Amino acid sequence: MNLPNAFVLRVEQELPNQASKLFSTIAENAPSVSVRLNAAKNRAEHLPLNSKVPWAELAYWLKERPVFTLDPAFHGGAYYVQESSSMVIDAVLAQLPSYKKALDVCAAPGGKSLLIADRLAEDGFLICNELVPKRAEILKENVIRWGNSRISIVSGEAAALAASGCTFDLVLVDAPCSGEGLFRRDPDAIHNWHPDLPTQCALMQNTILEDVLPALEPGGHLIYSTCTFGRLENEAIWHQLQSYGLEPVALTFPAEWGFLDAADLFEDMPKSSAFRAIPGYASGEGFFVTVFKKPEVSGHVLQSESVAVVYAENPVVHPQAPLKLFAMAGQQFAALPKQWAYVLKLSNQLKVIYPAGEVGYMHPQNGFVPAHALALSTDVLTDFDKHSFDLTQARWYLARKDFSPVVIPTGYFLIQWQGYHLGWAFNKKGKFVNCFPAAYKIRMDLPRI
Repeated sequence: MNLPNAFVLRVEQELPNQASKLFSTIAENAPSVSVRLNAAKNRAEHLPLNSKVPWAELAYWLKERPVFTLDPAFHGGAYYVQESSSMVIDAVLAQLPSYKKALDVCAAPGGKSLLIADRLAEDGFLICNELVPKRAEILKENVIRWGNSRISIVSGEAAALAASGCTFDLVLVDAPCSGEGLFRRDPDAIHNWHPDLPTQCALMQNTILEDVLPALEPGGHLIYSTCTFGRLENEAIWHQLQSYGLEPVALTFPAEWGFLDAADLFEDMPKSSAFRAIPGYASGEGFFVTVFKKPEVSGHVLQSESVAVVYAENPVVHPQAPLKLFAMAGQQFAALPKQWAYVLKLSNQLKVIYPAGEVGYMHPQNGFVPAHALALSTDVLTDFDKHSFDLTQARWYLARKDFSPVVIPTGYFLIQWQGYHLGWAFNKKGKFVNCFPAAYKIRMDLPRI
């Protein structure tokens, strides 16, 4: 692997004691494959699990990389494929107070969003923002698979988030960066890198942070992270955040994890204020993380907002507390927490990609039509019939291939494989109708049934 010469020279200058080990690790070792299991769908007997990723709950490295596309459990949201170093966000969240209103500013593809969602307070809610439309659609697919109804997706500039008037007690900025930490696993990251890229990214990172800071509640926490090695995009940003009057938060990582304290790399960094994952030291790719707290204001109380929608009832849909069923525009239904009012406020400034908790809609002829998200939900129960497929049938269903089971239930029914819900099907006068979303279908060639 040929690393850019300008990159090599800069790393040797900034990290003289770590550069050699970093370069040799990138050149000689294949990247690891890791997954995080869904606690609400926690079964993974079929995955080639190896060792536990110690800094994230239900996270594992795999012995080998399966063809995830052909695994029905992957489509059913049983696990999420995520680079192991980035999962340290879970260990960071575990050291922070419980949060009710969370914001992930640069959220796609969604792994860190799901980490935040899994640690929400009981009545908490998460807003995921993604500016790039194609990436926002990938984020939506991953959120729906996970099955948590307390995640909403919007799309817009960071400044628009603050302009909406919404504030949050937790904000994650996993900033767009030069991607140097991914050189080992992503050849495109090397191809797209150029000497000016870190400077360009640092300017963008500063802009995003300046724009979004008004949306951070007094007393709230900001997590900043990147997947790159340069000081300009990491420790220099740390100093910039401190200059805004934010208070650094000390983190504690066990030494055996291999994350390097930035204070041991740079004399101007306080102890435990930021950490780096560097290949050869931590088992994963490059990553940087730090946390700041916004100073508290005397008498400030975290504000809640009432939801300007109508409660509804449906005899076959049962949201679990604290969710309630709401009637939306156009005969749509959703299972939402009370903080969903934030989406209504954000919609004045940003495009709403996914309102959260989609349940379904009323059709004039067919009655209630369930949403795909309802099939994968972990917090909304249903009374629909279920129909189990074997592995071949499940793959054909996920690929939307033309086939007809011999016996099927009436009306709409859930398709499942080994207990994992995959989506809906419909009995139309005895004919099997596949309702799996075409946008999410398997596009690989499959053997015929």
